[in-house]
Amino acid sequence: MPIAVHCPSCRAPLLLADNVAEEAVACVICRHRFSRIRPVSPEVLEAIPARPSDTLLPSTPQPPAPWTPRDRAPRQPEHPPHRRLPANFRMKPRASWSPTTWLGLSALLLFGGGGCIILAYLDSNDRQRPVNTIQTIASAPRHDWHVLSAAISAEGDAWLRPGDGAISSLDFSPDGARLACTSGTAVTLWNLATASTERQWEDRSGIPSAVFHPDGSILALAGGKRDIKFWDVTTGAIVATLSTDLNRARAIAFNPRGDTLASANGREVVLWDVRTRRNRTSLAGHTWMVTSVAFSPDGNWLASGSEDQSVILWNLQTGKPQFNMKGHLSAVRSVAFSSDGKRLASTYDNGNVNVWNTDTGEVDTRLRADDKSVSSVVFLPNGTGIFAGSESGNIYIWELPSGNLQAALAAHTDAVTSLAISRDDRTLASGSRDTTIRLWRIRTRP
Repeated sequence: MPIAVHCPSCRAPLLLADNVAEEAVACVICRHRFSRIRPVSPEVLEAIPARPSDTLLPSTPQPPAPWTPRDRAPRQPEHPPHRRLPANFRMKPRASWSPTTWLGLSALLLFGGGGCIILAYLDSNDRQRPVNTIQTIASAPRHDWHVLSAAISAEGDAWLRPGDGAISSLDFSPDGARLACTSGTAVTLWNLATASTERQWEDRSGIPSAVFHPDGSILALAGGKRDIKFWDVTTGAIVATLSTDLNRARAIAFNPRGDTLASANGREVVLWDVRTRRNRTSLAGHTWMVTSVAFSPDGNWLASGSEDQSVILWNLQTGKPQFNMKGHLSAVRSVAFSSDGKRLASTYDNGNVNVWNTDTGEVDTRLRADDKSVSSVVFLPNGTGIFAGSESGNIYIWELPSGNLQAALAAHTDAVTSLAISRDDRTLASGSRDTTIRLWRIRTRP
C-alpha cells in the first residue's frame, strides 16, 4: 500500500511504496532527489543533492536566446505565431446542391436550347454574385464588349464631363474635330484633339437639342423658348433666330444640302428655309408629341417618331405621309436612317429596336435589348451595324443585316440619352443622364 509523505524541500506530497527496502524518488515540483532506507520511519527522507545530470525528471530544454546586435531590435521569428480560433468557431458551407439540383442543371444543359445559365458565388454577406452570363438572343451568342471575335466592337477611349446636368443631345462636326453637347442650360463645344472646351453658350430656359450645319460653320440650338438660334461656331455670335407660335422644338435636324431645317414642335414637324429664315411648310399627321426627326441621305424623305406610338415616313416632294408605321404599345424615342436610305431604325419604350424597309414600310428586323427602354439609335455609316442606348446605361451593338447581337457595353451609370457617330466610322460618342460623355473607338472585322 502506498505511503503518503511530503517533500522536505518544498513540502509537496509524495507517494512511496512500503514494500521496497531502498527507494529513490524525485519531487516533481522542485526536482530534488530523495532516498528512504528502512527501518527508518517512512516520513523521514534523506536528501540527495540534485544535479542536472543526476535528476530523474530532466528539465525542458530551452532554445538559445537570439543574437541581438547593439542598437538593433531583437530578431523576429521567421513565421508569425498562429492565431488561436475561438471556442465557438465552426465551418459554414457556402453552397449545397442536392442530386435533384444536379439533375435539373444537366437537363437544362442538354435540352435548354435558348435558355440562360448564370454561375454565381456567395460573398461574405451571403449575397449571390454573378460570375458570368451566357445568353442567347435571336439565335446569336451575346458577347462582352472586349471580345475581338465580334464583327463590330467598341472600346472606351475618353471621358468628357460638362458638369451642367444630364446630357440631352450630341452631334459631331462634319470634319470630326468638334463635338457639340447640350446639358441642362448650356451648350458646350468640345475640341476633341485636346479634349477641352472650345466654346460654351447658355440659355436659362434650357436647351434640348443642338446640331451642326452640313458645312460646319453654324450650330443650330433649339432653346427652351419658342425659337431656334443659329450660332456662328468661330465667333460665337448669334447669326439668325427662327421664331414660331407653336410649342418649343424638342428635336431639330438639317437636310444634307443644308437649305432646310426640320423641327419637332408639338404634334407637328415644321420645315424652315435656312436662307430666308421662314417657315416653309408644316407636316401634320401625329396625334401626340413628336420626339425625333431625321432626313434621309438624299434629302427626299423625312422620318418622324412620336409619343403616339408611330413612325411616319414623309415624302418631301408631296408633303404627305408615304407610310404610317405602327404596331407598338409604347412611345417612339429616336429615329435614324441608314447611309443608303433603304432602312430606318426606331427605338421604343418597350426595349425594342425596329429596322424598317423604307420601300415597303414593313419591319425587316426586330431587335430586342435586355432593357425596359431604348432611348437613342444610330447606324454605322457603312450600314453594317447599329448602336442603341438604353435606360440602364448600356449600349447595344447589332450586326446587320443578320441582326446578331455583337456586344452590350456597360457604358454609363444612368440612362444613355444620346448617341452620335463620326463620319469616318471610327468614333462613337454617348451621353448620359449621369452628366458624362464617353468616347468609344469602333472596330469592325471584315
